[in-house]
Amino acid sequence: STRRTVAIQTDYRDGETQTLPYSPPYTIVSRPSLSPDVNETEPPEILSLRHFTSYDETLPLSERNIRRYIRRRERREGAKCLPVLNPEDESTLRMHEEFLEEQERRDFILRESEIDEEMVVTMERIEMDLEMRRE
Repeated sequence: STRRTVAIQTDYRDGETQTLPYSPPYTIVSRPSLSPDVNETEPPEILSLRHFTSYDETLPLSERNIRRYIRRRERREGAKCLPVLNPEDESTLRMHEEFLEEQERRDFILRESEIDEEMVVTMERIEMDLEMRRE
């Protein structure tokens, strides 16, 4: 009983066969809300999660994605507190500028901490691999 490996070649590459997950079309229907917290003019918050559910990432969302989503939510809530941007009024321009600078500062600090966490995990993996090689 001799073994033989057989292969075939197609006209298509594997990368060309990958399809995006099905996302059915949707319509947002405006209905009166019983909750005063809900704004009917904005899309439901759940729709903002679609950016975290690409086929490259698996569900449920990772802790990092949840933290990013919470940061986005905080940024939206903070922006709602600002007065309407009026290019002729320098005080509103300054307020918006200060808000954006503060958000960027927070994002930078949080991103630094994420990178530090990744470095710690990577170093732990490297140390474990080195220990395994020594044994």
